[in-house]
Amino acid sequence: MLVLLLLGVLLYLFVWSMRLPGTGIPELPGKLPIIGHGLMFFGDGKHIHKTFKWLGEEAIKLGGVVSVNFGPIKVYIVADPDDSAVVATNCLAKGFFYDFSNAYIGNGILCAKLPLWKQQRKALNPAFKQQILNNFMDIFNNQGRRLIMQLAAHGPGSFDHHHPILINNLESSLQTLAGYHIDEIADKCDTYVQSVEEFLHIISERFSKIWWYSDYLFSFSDLKKRLDKCTNIIHSYSLNAIKKKRLERKFNSTSEKDLNCRTEETISLLDFILDQDKSKQFLTDEEIREQIDIFLIASFDTSATALIYLLTVVGSYPEVQQKIYDEILAEVGDNKDVTKDVLPKLVYLEAVIKETLRMYSVVPAIARKTDIDLKLKNYTIPKGSSIGIMLGTLHQHPQWGPDAHQFRPERWFTENLNVFAPFSMGKRNCIGKVYAMMSMKVLLVHVFRHYKVTGDISNTEHRLGVLLKPATGHHIKLDKRNKT
Repeated sequence: MLVLLLLGVLLYLFVWSMRLPGTGIPELPGKLPIIGHGLMFFGDGKHIHKTFKWLGEEAIKLGGVVSVNFGPIKVYIVADPDDSAVVATNCLAKGFFYDFSNAYIGNGILCAKLPLWKQQRKALNPAFKQQILNNFMDIFNNQGRRLIMQLAAHGPGSFDHHHPILINNLESSLQTLAGYHIDEIADKCDTYVQSVEEFLHIISERFSKIWWYSDYLFSFSDLKKRLDKCTNIIHSYSLNAIKKKRLERKFNSTSEKDLNCRTEETISLLDFILDQDKSKQFLTDEEIREQIDIFLIASFDTSATALIYLLTVVGSYPEVQQKIYDEILAEVGDNKDVTKDVLPKLVYLEAVIKETLRMYSVVPAIARKTDIDLKLKNYTIPKGSSIGIMLGTLHQHPQWGPDAHQFRPERWFTENLNVFAPFSMGKRNCIGKVYAMMSMKVLLVHVFRHYKVTGDISNTEHRLGVLLKPATGHHIKLDKRNKT
């Protein structure tokens, strides 16, 4: 019965999709009735990564835009830098892919519908002012020292640094975003990390298998049961933080005007939200939980994945690593904490971070929906269409020059740079991009000052789920530096 129902729904959607107006936009070859190009995305993460890379390359060959059908759902893939900027500027509504997670983590700023997102962005922007972020420097430095110990626990020889970096970044995020103290969360992060990885894996599975696009069919699956389980664990961390923080504030009341005066106290994102809501009293714990959930997931996993790539990449280029080390000694010293005033002086380290994110786009694509007939250079995308912007393709577009596929940090010292959007682009870009750069810089200073890292990025295979991640060949070896 379920099979017949599924076939009926797919047939209806197929007939409906055939009635859509023509656009003249090239269509990806290999489209099949009903399932469209769905078979191309059926496979493991390595296969999906290769498929997305090929899809971006095909879009460039066909003029920068190509259409692809995920079952009956037509998506316009954009890989031209100029057209991508037009889409990102004019299309702020998220694409259908984000609906797969909305029902589970709610309407946080990453996935919220457009009217709600506008309210949230305006309300949350002050939480990421430089003044607030500077208060996190002690946490970032402490986490840098903890990371040295967490990496050392793996002993000599080559090892997979994926897990210790995920744990360290989660510890940092729980402190800065959810207001936990390190003593409350040390050695208690494994369950959360496993739950987030399971959550993202299931969302990716649902995207790659078009029969799970139906909420009804998905509700009968084992994936749904697993998703419910890991979602409940994710929720519990945020709800416990909210409960704890409300109790603290009940016994230690702080007036709203004190928010900008707490120079000796770290103001977490949760503190900020509760301060902002203090006089209004309209946010429920569930509404606050939605924001904390999405910030925790987005901040710790994306930054951690970037750091995993960074250590492997820098370990592959000894001359780059030496320049980083020399800059650290010159600007920070061999034993001092990183200060907010020093961060802007670490220009070569920042160039290496940007070049790594250009070469290995942790967020390789973003999805948008247009509510207007959108005019691009050569085509017009119809109102109501879904659009995918291929960030990974943009980062290695021919406009970057003949060495677009080569790792060269020095390119960031020139003025003629192209589209760079490591986590998103346009008006709906990443609200935490400065936070992410600050935390990565501080952690890397501590690691490269303490260790000489050896890796080989040329052996690395990649897998694509919600994020791009290394699958194999990314292991590193650490040698403690001899300080004179």
